[in-house]
Amino acid sequence: MKQRYSVVQNLGRLISSGKDQFSNNGKYVLAVAITMFCMLQGILAQNASVTWPLTANANATVSGTLTAAGLTRGGGLTNGGYGANGYTARDANTSSFNNAKTANDYIQFAVTVGATNTFSVSGLVLKTLVPANQGNARFQVQYSFASNFSAPQNLGGEITPATAITTTTLNPSNLVVPAGNTMYIRIYIWGLTATTTDFTTKDLQVLGSVCPSVTISYPSPGAYCKNPGATATPTRTGPTGGVYTAPTGLVINSTTGVIDVAASVAGTYTVSYTVAGGSGCGSLVATKSVVINDLPTAFTLTGPDGASGAFCTNGTPATFTLSGSEEGVTYTFTAINPGGNTPPGQNFNVEGVGGKLEFVQTPDGKW
Repeated sequence: MKQRYSVVQNLGRLISSGKDQFSNNGKYVLAVAITMFCMLQGILAQNASVTWPLTANANATVSGTLTAAGLTRGGGLTNGGYGANGYTARDANTSSFNNAKTANDYIQFAVTVGATNTFSVSGLVLKTLVPANQGNARFQVQYSFASNFSAPQNLGGEITPATAITTTTLNPSNLVVPAGNTMYIRIYIWGLTATTTDFTTKDLQVLGSVCPSVTISYPSPGAYCKNPGATATPTRTGPTGGVYTAPTGLVINSTTGVIDVAASVAGTYTVSYTVAGGSGCGSLVATKSVVINDLPTAFTLTGPDGASGAFCTNGTPATFTLSGSEEGVTYTFTAINPGGNTPPGQNFNVEGVGGKLEFVQTPDGKW
C-alpha cells in the first residue's frame, strides 16, 4: 500500500537588506512531500492449486511451485476409462458389493511440495456421479504423507454420491504438507451394485498456498564444551527476520542465534527460530537441539611413591596414577622427552575412559 505524507517545516524569518522577502507574516513555510511505502508484514504466500480434469487422461495441471502425479487406482477397482463426465471406475470384486469400504477400492492422486516450501491446503473440490438405483454407493476422501498410505486421515465423512454431477467441497483445518513431502489423496468407493456400474469422478482440485520453510542447524556434532570464549553460530535457510529463543541457562543472541557456550549452563537445550506469520502463511518455526558440557574435571598425575624419577630398562615398571577423572571422559597420557619430541619407534600414548586410571610405561631414557 502506498501513502503520501506531508511534513511542514517552519524556516523562521529570512532577512535580506533589512526586509522580509516573499514572507508571510515574516515567515517562510516549506512543504516537503515524503512518499512512504508501507510493506506488508509477515510471510508472503503464493496461491497454488492442482487440478485433475480426468476427461482425457490421468494427468494434472498445476499452478504454483508444486508437482503432481497422475491418477492411479487400487486393485479392487477396474478401469472404466475417461470421458466428458470424467474418469469412471468399477468394482472388480462382486463379493464386496454393498459391503463396507475395503483397502483396495480407491483411486489415488499425489501432490508434492518443493524442498524449500510448505503447502497449506485450504480446500479440496471434486465432482462425482453414479447411475440411478445406487442408493448404497458411498465414497470417502482420505490423505496420508506416506507412500504406503499408513496413518491416513479423513477429509470429511462418508458421502453418498448423487445421480447427477454433484460438486463436493472439503475444507480441512490446519492441513500443511511439510517441505519436500508428498500428500497422497485417496477416494475410497464402495457399495456399487454390479461390476458394470460406474463411479465417475471429474475436476478434482486441491487448493491452497505455498509458503516458505525454515531450518536451522549448528556445527556438528551439536555438543560443545565450555572452553573460554567458545561460541556456536547457526546456519539458517528460509526467511530472515525471525527470533531465536531457548530455555533459561542457554545464553543466545535472539537476532543472530549465536550461542555463548562459555557463559551458558551445562545441559541439553532446544533452540527455536520463529518467523511471524501473515499474508496467508502461518508462523514458521524451526528447532535444533544443542548440548553444553562442562569441561572435564582436572586430574592429578602422580609417579611411583618414593621413586627418584629414574628408571632402568628391565627394572621395575614405573606406575603412574591418574586420579580425579570422570566417567565417560577419554584421557590421553603422553610421555614426552625433555626436547619435546617422542623418540622414533616408541609409542607413549595410552588412553582410558572414566574412573581411576593407571598407566604403566617402561621405556628407557630420560623423560
